[in-house]
Amino acid sequence: MLQRQKIADDKVSSVRQEMRHLIDRAIISLDKSRVEAREETVREQHLRSCGFETPTPFDDACELVERMGLPPQRIFVELERLKAEDIIAMSSSKVEPETEIRLLRVSEGKDEG
Repeated sequence: MLQRQKIADDKVSSVRQEMRHLIDRAIISLDKSRVEAREETVREQHLRSCGFETPTPFDDACELVERMGLPPQRIFVELERLKAEDIIAMSSSKVEPETEIRLLRVSEGKDEG
């Protein structure tokens, strides 16, 4: 009888540890999801403030700089990041004043293949 009790206690202890592990993983996953959602919201607000509300061609980088009123280099660095993440497409490989910028649809970006 004592042997069965010990086996049952060991199983319960093992299940508890596994449950703790699963709950910890769920909490970490939830936290990551919250951070990613927050970052995505910030990114969307930034894109909207840049004038990228729809997946249509934008005038050019020069007009964007004038509209934003921020240092051009700061805007150009962010445009390069957006291009690297396949969020925007640019008419040239480097950002120049005449570079046309277009917000990509999700299916046009990395998700397409």
